[in-house]
Amino acid sequence: MSRTFTIITTQEPDPVAMAWAVAEINPDFWVTVDEQAQVWRVDAPDQDMPVMVIETPSYVQAPDEALRLFGTHGGLDVVAAREALQAAERENSGAAHDPDSAGEATEQVSPAAYWQDVHAVSPVPEAESAAATFAKLMAHLGVGTCVQHGPEFRHLGESEDLLREEWQA
Repeated sequence: MSRTFTIITTQEPDPVAMAWAVAEINPDFWVTVDEQAQVWRVDAPDQDMPVMVIETPSYVQAPDEALRLFGTHGGLDVVAAREALQAAERENSGAAHDPDSAGEATEQVSPAAYWQDVHAVSPVPEAESAAATFAKLMAHLGVGTCVQHGPEFRHLGESEDLLREEWQA
């Protein structure tokens, strides 16, 4: 089983939300930001090595670039996620919906998204659990999904209505 998790979201991961997610997992964890390596190291007071390493999110701008670079969209239907966000924004603002443009986005390839990897580093089982929990929390906050790497990608998120059919189980 792999100890790497990928988060794909339609909203940019917020550093404050990332710090909250780490504290939510374990308030005794502390974070060291390594700007040169572009990672966050998450340490525990009782371990000699990091619990997990969180990579800085990448904004994948080109349509279907995540698929080209990584071989998967992580199961997330980015178009459906963005449409759900736009519908919620329209509902909150009271703006009218234009039915003529409703299907246009689904005919195109998937738009840009944010991509972030999390690696469980420590050999203790809690490290993998912490990395998986962080991935799930950030996927939820960023309106996205997360997957665990392995021989086959395994979906961990809760956005079943936004998943491509082959990922729905």
